[in-house]
Amino acid sequence: MKTELDAVPGWLFEGAMYDEELRLFLVEGFEDEVPDEDSVGEVPVDSHPLVVRDESRRYELRFPRPFAWQCSDAGFAEEDLGARADDDGVVQVLEESAYLALHGAAGLETELGPYRHYRVLTEDELVDVISDAPPVVRAVDPSELEQGG
Repeated sequence: MKTELDAVPGWLFEGAMYDEELRLFLVEGFEDEVPDEDSVGEVPVDSHPLVVRDESRRYELRFPRPFAWQCSDAGFAEEDLGARADDDGVVQVLEESAYLALHGAAGLETELGPYRHYRVLTEDELVDVISDAPPVVRAVDPSELEQGG
């Protein structure tokens, strides 16, 4: 599912709110100039973690009527070998996913349409959502955050 989020190379998951609708918050990450000293076994790895800066953009994804949702650490999430993603964007629609089947939502429909499995991919978290409507994606103005938006 193509969205304006695809233009940014690194999103971080900032949080979620649920009260009849699901609101996911993402913040733009920038590669840190200072490398992380890390290693894989005996081999040193020069990695640059993503950091949030003052100029980082923030976005909200709003699912008006989620059927189910879960958030998983991206480093520990297992690949769903049977699922097919519609593209490689930040928000994907997965067909024939185990998560959709697990919740018995495959083939179910509401007046808005069939339930679909949406996956939101960030650098640190994967968020899986089953919903009968795609998310509404919008930029969040920093003043909204100051007012508790």
